[in-house]
Amino acid sequence: MGDQPFGSRGDDVVWFQREHADAHAPVIGKNCVIGWGSIIDCLGQVTIEDWVFFGHRVMILTSGHDPNEFGERRQMKHVPGRPVTIKAGAWICSGAIIYPGVTVGEHSVVAAGAVVVKNVAPYTMVGGNPATVIKEIEH
Repeated sequence: MGDQPFGSRGDDVVWFQREHADAHAPVIGKNCVIGWGSIIDCLGQVTIEDWVFFGHRVMILTSGHDPNEFGERRQMKHVPGRPVTIKAGAWICSGAIIYPGVTVGEHSVVAAGAVVVKNVAPYTMVGGNPATVIKEIEH
């Protein structure tokens, strides 16, 4: 593991905020696929376990801005990063957004365009904005 994927990723995946003083190196497991146009915000620790795959334009967000600040302070002041973990075998479909502090469970599916603001249980399919359970996945 390290900050380079052992599987494949689109050529235009963005490791957002990697140059920031508080940035973390993402940890990416074996045999992962990260679709083109994906953005991974590294202000909080991002862990992507083995056999995870992303569709295109997935966003992993680990931080944000303080809504109680205004003007330049709102733009420049980041809220401290919170970790995001994508467990083994998960499938994050195209256009999904994963919010700070979320863990997506083993072998779960996040539907296309879903906005995930809370943890996803293992073997669960979620979708919508905010994401809700669609079904449990038989295993």
